[in-house]
Amino acid sequence: MHAKHVLFTLAAGLALTTVPLAAVAAVPVPPQMPAQARALSPHHPQAAYYYLLHWIEDGTITAREGMATWQYMTFRYDRRQRDLVAVEGMTRDDRRAYMRARREERGNPMTEFARMSNLSPERARVLMNLFHGNGKGDKYAES
Repeated sequence: MHAKHVLFTLAAGLALTTVPLAAVAAVPVPPQMPAQARALSPHHPQAAYYYLLHWIEDGTITAREGMATWQYMTFRYDRRQRDLVAVEGMTRDDRRAYMRARREERGNPMTEFARMSNLSPERARVLMNLFHGNGKGDKYAES
């Protein structure tokens, strides 16, 4: 897939994901990221787009890896939003128990990422480390 086609497809998906979440990125913010996207969590699909675009342009990842990662992150973001709706009105302990149960049901996120993105476990670990900047992929590879 040509990089421009991937970028167009990623950009088209941005209009569908506009709920802001404030967070600080663990990796440097891409220079082309606008202020509105900088206010979002790097896991938000609208912000992830700019990280992935930057890494595609500098050759760190392929266009296919960028698209697969963006699709997976969009899936995870949407699932998280559904979880947040499900826990509305719960006590703190009930929310924590609910989220803990969901994490246990879903298993290792790196394995899920590799499977859903059609990546080798080794490449999924590299991409997860790239996005988190803190060895998170290594942590999940060991579990």
